[in-house]
Amino acid sequence: METDRAGRAAPHVPLDIARLRKVISEDIAGFKAELDAPRLTHEIEMRRHSVNFWARFLPEVFDDELKADMAAFLDEVRARPSYSWEWYYRCFHMDVAMYSVTGDYRWIRPVLGNAGHGTSDIRLIALEAMATVAERLNLCEDSLFRRAIRRNFESWQFYSDWCVVLLAVCGTTRDARLYSLQSLLDTYEPDDRTVNALREFVGGGYVANPFCSTLLEVTGYASCRLAARCPTTAPAQPAGVQCPDMHELHRRMAAHPLAAGLITLAEEKPASGGVLPATVAPSAPSRINVPNETAIERQEELPLAVRFAARDRINPTSVVARSLDIHLMNVQQRYDARAGDFDSFVHRVYACEFEERHRATVGRVVTIHGADSRALEVAAEYVYVSASAGRRGRDWNLLARQLLCRDEVHYDQLAYERDSGNVEYATFEVAG
Repeated sequence: METDRAGRAAPHVPLDIARLRKVISEDIAGFKAELDAPRLTHEIEMRRHSVNFWARFLPEVFDDELKADMAAFLDEVRARPSYSWEWYYRCFHMDVAMYSVTGDYRWIRPVLGNAGHGTSDIRLIALEAMATVAERLNLCEDSLFRRAIRRNFESWQFYSDWCVVLLAVCGTTRDARLYSLQSLLDTYEPDDRTVNALREFVGGGYVANPFCSTLLEVTGYASCRLAARCPTTAPAQPAGVQCPDMHELHRRMAAHPLAAGLITLAEEKPASGGVLPATVAPSAPSRINVPNETAIERQEELPLAVRFAARDRINPTSVVARSLDIHLMNVQQRYDARAGDFDSFVHRVYACEFEERHRATVGRVVTIHGADSRALEVAAEYVYVSASAGRRGRDWNLLARQLLCRDEVHYDQLAYERDSGNVEYATFEVAG
């Protein structure tokens, strides 16, 4: 039971559903009328934010008529010949609102795909729109979002650190989020602000929430809109609608992972802070997901064990090896900057040995022997892939490093894309 500061039972404050629906309908109508304007006013921008806000925190209010109206409008905009280059980004908040009330992944696809857009203004709109539902998406495995992050990091784009914050609060386990953040830190060299955010999250620290000011502004706007012409008596609720009261609305808002000024990795999966529609479907499958068990069973079984040294598969003085030097140097500096000179580090990397096995739960597994530090482990993984795939950056590109857990055993898995477009996987465990 809700209580006030004195410990007394807080009064029940019902929400006027009819008024709420009228406010939302007015905001949708106002946004429709100004969609083609050369420049959106601040009020119109707040209207689209407001619709996204109510859809996220009070999806029960959106009846079939409201949802049909929004869907028809968005479908009409998407059917325009000019949709792919004109004003499509203005609908991002509406797209996310439709995802909130229907759970249909197709609505949010354009938003996820544009989180890495080359224009910073469009990128910002996409990130602010999807922030309301970030904790409901498994961004660690969403292929659209991961490609967006890759573009952000490789091009040193603005708001890369905002992507990191969304990844830190997304809807998966803490271990998966931590490993995804660590993988980004291992794989890329983004700007200093983004590196600092990654290091803070990985190290258990706190990062300033870049979405907090926008969320507060939208909350204020939505509250003022709702308070206008507020009835003096308890409103009559539409039949068959179970809408939460003001206390429940406040609880949902407070439970949102981006409601705080400082963000850290939660011990558990972030609270959703709301009720998901019954039709919610998981995010679209990622192209870097672990191969399914059927595919694993079809793999040709390897001999009991095949063991070889790194230098047996790739000559440390070869062109392929020299192209890896810059990556190995970054690995050493990031993990073990005081481990000695670089030549000594490279010698230790190529002294590692690989042992290939087949295991029923994950398929082909490569055990790394002789890697007595995290720096050597990561560097040896790159050497192994380069020995079979060729030069990194020309013959293959790293898509992700992710953590697998099978039968309580943890593995590193590298997903990489060949120049042919095929995605392949290398799974490792470290023996020390």
